[in-house]
Amino acid sequence: MSSHVDSNVNDQFLKWLNEMYKSLKKVSATRGNKHRYFGMVVDFGCKGKVEFKMDDYVEEMLSEFPKKMRSNDTSLTPASTSLFDNSKLLDTHKKEQYHTYAAKCLFLSRPDIQLTVAVLSTRVKSPTNQDWLRLERLFEWYKNISLDRGNRRYKS
Repeated sequence: MSSHVDSNVNDQFLKWLNEMYKSLKKVSATRGNKHRYFGMVVDFGCKGKVEFKMDDYVEEMLSEFPKKMRSNDTSLTPASTSLFDNSKLLDTHKKEQYHTYAAKCLFLSRPDIQLTVAVLSTRVKSPTNQDWLRLERLFEWYKNISLDRGNRRYKS
């Protein structure tokens, strides 16, 4: 993502990118205050501020997650007190699913989930049943915050 106050600088950079990578794919540009970038909506609409939204990314993760969440499958916090307990290892299929969704969670740079996601990420080589429950708990929390769209706005 490239941004500059002088649109000519952006035009020159776009031209350079297309010359450099023309054999791979044509690089395109979007203009304006709102941009979609790697699952985020980046909004420059308010002078002096930038707003990042990942609502669609979270909704997509929730819809793809192997456990289908019921309306009452919500959590108030992303982790429980058993965050550091261990149990039996997952089977190969569930281990792959665990790895996929733990990695997807890494992309959400939210301070309120950093510890949970850090713990989940350290377990991708040998996840246990307890780790899977931790991942489910995090997704139940995502579902809870998805019910309240006002909590899903992050500003920088």
